[in-house]
Amino acid sequence: PALLAATTSVDFHTHAAGAGHARAPRFDLADHMRRGRLTAVCLCHSADGPVIRRPPGGGRIRQYRDPAPGELQAHTQNRLAFMDAMVAQHGMTRVLTPDDLEAARVAGKPALIGTIEGGQFMEGRLGRLREVYDRGIRHLQLVHYMPSDLGDQQTEDARWGGLTPLGADVVRECNRLGIVVDVAHGTMALVQQAAAATSVPFVLSHTSLA
Repeated sequence: PALLAATTSVDFHTHAAGAGHARAPRFDLADHMRRGRLTAVCLCHSADGPVIRRPPGGGRIRQYRDPAPGELQAHTQNRLAFMDAMVAQHGMTRVLTPDDLEAARVAGKPALIGTIEGGQFMEGRLGRLREVYDRGIRHLQLVHYMPSDLGDQQTEDARWGGLTPLGADVVRECNRLGIVVDVAHGTMALVQQAAAATSVPFVLSHTSLA
């Protein structure tokens, strides 16, 4: 217990408590974190969530329809409101800076790091990074299951040869703003090219070897 109390521990990728799609939290995440001595969670929704699914007969998760204009941006705004409610109504504090993370550990208050999985909410608009940053996002995964204009993911045939020019711009803008870049789900070429584009450390929160 003493070691856990003195250690800053972070779950780098979770959709816990219905963060991806539920209207209200499905359980008391803050209480679970206190009991598990977990400092913070990167609470995540998938930007492409409305248009991906596993086929009824099984197989890998894939895009099954095209999104309506603005649909995925609206989905992200909805999920950002879910995060706001977790902080305002469900006993969590928000991490916006490294100092916030340490303060949460010292105070014993479960912390939320706003995370988005996939850049589809941008719809090609780099300025939307600033918008989600202002709403508390500090962790962005570039690609997910829906094919992306930011680069190639592991579960579909490569289209771009790794990271696209827009994807590189996203990496650099995240660096400038203070958003941690996550290359999970990306191809090896995307990971290597993101490493060349970034000026600060990035993360690969979860993946499979390919």
